Amino acid sequence: MKPRLRSLLWGFMALTLLLAGTTLVRAYDISFSDVPESSWFYEDVMTLSESGVVSGYPDGTYRPTKKVTTGESLKMILLAAGYGEPERAPTHWARGYLNLALDEEIIVRGEITDLDVTIRRSLVAKIAANALDLERQSQENHFVDTTDDYTQALYEAGIVNGYKDGTYLPDRTLTRAELSAIVRRIYDYREAQNSGSDSDNSAI
Repeated sequence: MKPRLRSLLWGFMALTLLLAGTTLVRAYDISFSDVPESSWFYEDVMTLSESGVVSGYPDGTYRPTKKVTTGESLKMILLAAGYGEPERAPTHWARGYLNLALDEEIIVRGEITDLDVTIRRSLVAKIAANALDLERQSQENHFVDTTDDYTQALYEAGIVNGYKDGTYLPDRTLTRAELSAIVRRIYDYREAQNSGSDSDNSAI
């Protein structure tokens, strides 16, 4: 093959690959000034935002490094798990989500007394597992620092993974970005379950 023809061919192939790659990048209607496409949590935040599970602040930011509160956590987890928007309470923007969680017996009264404080990873696990009606299936402990049934159930469902050293760090708080990653898996799990149910119903 002549050098010029070979050069043109390689150029055409490179352009084709470049164009093919750009089609894989999903376009979102929503954007946040502090959630760049290069961030590890970009797809999680964008998917949840377009699904109405998360929202940003009036100044156009998402504040991914901000510690997530109990109120924010309840909203994100309950909506991702398929619960509808509750009636808004006059006392606090997230009080409706707390009332919903209590009514559905996802948490017990007294577990959350302040909707503006940070939330521990152990409580996130309990809310998520109960919201999805997940139960532990194996007696094997997948983390070295907790035997909690809710956390193990979430691990079995592929929703939490823990850290490389085998810990879950149940008493640790989370950032909005970290919780978004967990909530995205909750959302995907619920969507997969719904798809399976639809398939089963159509086959009857």
